[in-house]
Amino acid sequence: GISDDFELCHSHGTFYYARRPGRAIVRSDDSWHRSIQEASERVRVLAKREEAPAAPPPDVFELWRQERFADVLAAIEARGLDDPDMAVLYAAACAQCGRIEDAERACERLIAESAVPAAGHFILALCCEGAGDVPGAVEHQRLAIGLDPSFALAHMRLGVLARRRSDRALAARELADAAALLEDEDERRLLLFGGGFPRDALIALCRSELANVERTS
Repeated sequence: GISDDFELCHSHGTFYYARRPGRAIVRSDDSWHRSIQEASERVRVLAKREEAPAAPPPDVFELWRQERFADVLAAIEARGLDDPDMAVLYAAACAQCGRIEDAERACERLIAESAVPAAGHFILALCCEGAGDVPGAVEHQRLAIGLDPSFALAHMRLGVLARRRSDRALAARELADAAALLEDEDERRLLLFGGGFPRDALIALCRSELANVERTS
């Protein structure tokens, strides 16, 4: 039959059907189709993000080499201090950034809890030097050497401190030991505690300081 949307009309001797006034053509609603497409696109984008590899953590030793000490701290704080190397680097970076109390607390943890307590004493010695506490610096360098006799840079710093205090015998012994031990000093310790100088330059410095001591003896 004919839908109620149409009515029978007569005009000029002809009968025909016409749509009733006010009856609009109902079109199919495709909004559900668009919603499905949009949802599928969101799922595809999220899946792509999940598949993308995570950015690698920054190389904190390279940041240190570039003297970006604040960035070193930020990277380590994000990573955590479980690794002994990171704990040493954190303490040293705190000292470099002037966060002396944080550096001292970090060093105390290194001394009490880590496998590298000598590094804790070495950094504390540097903090003492910075504060003008030469006796404290000497004591911590002695402790560092006692814990790790192969720690060339601790011997070097103790030798320099001894020369400043006119303790020529101690200065000569420590500088000679440092020059010999630097040949095999760990690369990372050189990077962290060598003041940016390469191995050869540090050996030359020890020999120069030793020559000065011997000339004044």
